[in-house]
Amino acid sequence: MASDDGGRPSRASMREVKREYKQRRKAEKARAEEAQVYRAKETRRDSTSRRWVAPVAGLTALAVVAGGTAFALKLGPFASSATASAASADRPAAAATSASPSATASASATAANDGTDPSVHAAFEDSPARSWPKGAAGFAVPKASSVGIYRPQQVADAYSKTRAYLREVLLDPHVLYQGALAPVYATMDAYSVTWIKGQRALWAKTHGKKGSPSSAVAVRFRPGDWRAAADTRVRGKVKASIGPSGVLRIDFTYVAAYWLVPRGDGEARTIAVRVEGEAQFYGNGPQRVTRLYGGLLGISSTAAVCNSKWKWPDFTEAWRDPQSAPVSSLPVADGSWDMSDPDATPPPGRCFQDTSGFR
Repeated sequence: MASDDGGRPSRASMREVKREYKQRRKAEKARAEEAQVYRAKETRRDSTSRRWVAPVAGLTALAVVAGGTAFALKLGPFASSATASAASADRPAAAATSASPSATASASATAANDGTDPSVHAAFEDSPARSWPKGAAGFAVPKASSVGIYRPQQVADAYSKTRAYLREVLLDPHVLYQGALAPVYATMDAYSVTWIKGQRALWAKTHGKKGSPSSAVAVRFRPGDWRAAADTRVRGKVKASIGPSGVLRIDFTYVAAYWLVPRGDGEARTIAVRVEGEAQFYGNGPQRVTRLYGGLLGISSTAAVCNSKWKWPDFTEAWRDPQSAPVSSLPVADGSWDMSDPDATPPPGRCFQDTSGFR
């Protein structure tokens, strides 16, 4: 680099560096916007997607599927760690927030204060979850291999970060039963967190006409509704591929089963919740990838009711007594679907008959 006095870079050189930097940032933003459009088109996870629900008596509901991050920093798959660190300096600090005000009250907790009840023992024997793996053992992933220009070590790192994210989404009792979201946000890139919070704020500002509530971020049962066993069963799948602009994309579908006892009247039962979504990563050195870029999730629950008047949209719909759930209109099933099968495709209609065997 040329200099004015043999030591410091010349003004012309500095202008050239700044110009290249601005061009690079502009290209990164364009790629991010392209990725968001692609994801909305491919998965229909845009913020205007309608809510999918299901009928009363043994039928389930698929929550609104929305997604896409507001911005995705582009780093080459073999970018040096130093480059990634320098780029991350331009990002806003990772945000860790508490639950929404309506989630401040927690259920009766264990000594660990995690929202589970040590007196409640899971009884999965009468449900399809009886043979599913326990807890995080259900997050089995394929052996990492090269995916496009991403090396096996990078794919393995992406799998690991996706599993860490899913553990918070599906297994963390602080999230499940106390309404916390900070543990989920802690596994994600700051841009994704900012975008998700923006969707929640937009949803509140427009009274539900735009954006999305927090029920699309993680599985969260309304605090105080249930006494929960600590044991959880999980099964599902992941698939790695190349997404738009060379991103490493991890698609996932997992179903978790929870043993819950309703507070007040009601019978203890297994409730299954299905989560579908994707995680995106960029290279961060030859063996690593960046933090997880993600959006909102598609979430369905065997305890949801079609056309119901669920009053707490920030929480996963789970009626303690589905038969007593108020509905706005009589439901009509548009097809059948085993929502506990990760390979099963949901029917196109708004309501569906759940054939999973969960009651």
